[in-house]
Amino acid sequence: MRFFQASLIHGIIAAVWTGLWVIPELNLTKIITAGWPGTFYFMAYIAYLCIGFLAMATFGAAYYFIPQMANKPLYSDKLALVHFVLMNLGVIASWLLTMVGIIGGNLLLAKAKTEAIHLAIVGFSEPIAIFLALGVLGVLVGILNLILTASK
Repeated sequence: MRFFQASLIHGIIAAVWTGLWVIPELNLTKIITAGWPGTFYFMAYIAYLCIGFLAMATFGAAYYFIPQMANKPLYSDKLALVHFVLMNLGVIASWLLTMVGIIGGNLLLAKAKTEAIHLAIVGFSEPIAIFLALGVLGVLVGILNLILTASK
């Protein structure tokens, strides 16, 4: 149930995030169309929709249906919790990538040099990689848990 609840929360956040695009003072549409930092912003948005909303719902369905289809209990509730926590930590990578897009995009719109933009966003690289790795690890834990449930 926690995966469905998280999916709903992420869906609401994504809807609000989408609504922010129409506020001219935020420059979000300009950032997306201005150049390469906007690509980071847009990819973060798509990643958030795919991971935060769609993947959470998909895993919620898998945790519900696979034990029923296998006619067995879930292999481990603890692994499911680890999966849930790590996957939600992985979602933080999309928020950090959003910050890269916003900071870099605003600097690009202000006609900053490429070197200045790079210096402003390079510090996000390692935290993004760490949170992304945690999210991937969470997905792998979840898949293992579901495989063990089906073959138990």
